[in-house]
Amino acid sequence: MQESEAGAGRRVESRRRWAYVLLLIAPAMFAGNQVTARALEGSIPANALAFWRWAIAALIMAALTWRELWDGRRALAEEWPVLAILGFLGVVVCGPPVYIAGATTAATNIALIYAMSPILIVLASAVVFRERMTLRRAVGIVLAVVGVLLVVFKGDAGVLARLAFVTGDLWVAFAVLGWSIYVLILQHRKSRLGAAARFTAICVLGVIALLPFYLWEAATGPTIVFDGRSIATVLFLAFVPAVGAYQAYGYAQRVLGPGPTSLGMYLGPIYVALISYLTIGEPIRAYHWAGGALILTGLWHAVGTPSRR
Repeated sequence: MQESEAGAGRRVESRRRWAYVLLLIAPAMFAGNQVTARALEGSIPANALAFWRWAIAALIMAALTWRELWDGRRALAEEWPVLAILGFLGVVVCGPPVYIAGATTAATNIALIYAMSPILIVLASAVVFRERMTLRRAVGIVLAVVGVLLVVFKGDAGVLARLAFVTGDLWVAFAVLGWSIYVLILQHRKSRLGAAARFTAICVLGVIALLPFYLWEAATGPTIVFDGRSIATVLFLAFVPAVGAYQAYGYAQRVLGPGPTSLGMYLGPIYVALISYLTIGEPIRAYHWAGGALILTGLWHAVGTPSRR
C-alpha cells in the first residue's frame, strides 16, 4: 500500500515538473503568432489567415483523436454548446483580431494590452472561483507586471506619456478578453472528453464559426494568395501557435490551475523580443534582460517550485 502511494506521489510530482517545463515553452510558441502578425502587417487577410490556420490545426488533431471522438460521441452531443462557445472564443475572438491589429498597432501597445490577460485570469479565478490568492502570489504578480512594463516601455518612463492608442488596440483588447474567458471556461467547465479530443472539437466548431467571416471577407475585400510564403505561414501558425501552444498550455493548466498557468504568459514579451532578434534582426537591449529577470522572479514567487507546492 505504501509503495503504491509512493508511486502515485512520484507520478504526480513528475506531472507537475513536466507542467512547469511546458509553462515555459507555451508562451514561446504563442509569441510566434504575435511576431508573425507584426511581420505580416496585414499583407494576408486576417480572417483567411485565421481560418486556414485553424482548419489545418483541426485536421491535425482529428487525425490524432478521431477514435476517441467516435467513442465519446454521446459526450459530444451533450457538450457541444459549451464546446461551440469555446471554439468561438478561441478561434474567432482570439484569431483575426490579432492579425487585424498587427497592421496598425504599435508593438508596445500590443504587449502592454496582452500583459493584462494573466491579471484578469488570476483575479477572476480568485473572485469567481475562490482560488486562493496568497501574499507570495500577489508579490509575484507585482514583480511580473513591473517586468512587463519595463520591457514594453523600453526602460523609458516617457513612453507612457507619448502612448497613443489606435483602433487596433481595441481589437487586441477584444482578443485578450476572449482569451481570458476561454481559459476560465476551459478549466472550470468539466468535460467527459479527453483533453486532446476536447481541443479537436473546439477547433472544428471554431472553424465552422469563423467560416462566415472568411466568406464575407473574400466577397468584399482582398483574398488570400496561396503562394510559398502564405502556405509556409499558415502551416507554421497551425503547428506551432495553434496545436503546439494550446496543447502545452492546456496540460500545464490542468496540472497547475488557471491562475498559476496564466502567469506564464508574462514571459511573452521576452520571447517576442528574442524571436524578433533571431528572425528580423531587432536588437535586444538592457531593459529586455532586466525585465526578463523581474518576470522570471515574479513567476517563481507567484507559481512556486515543484518541491515547494
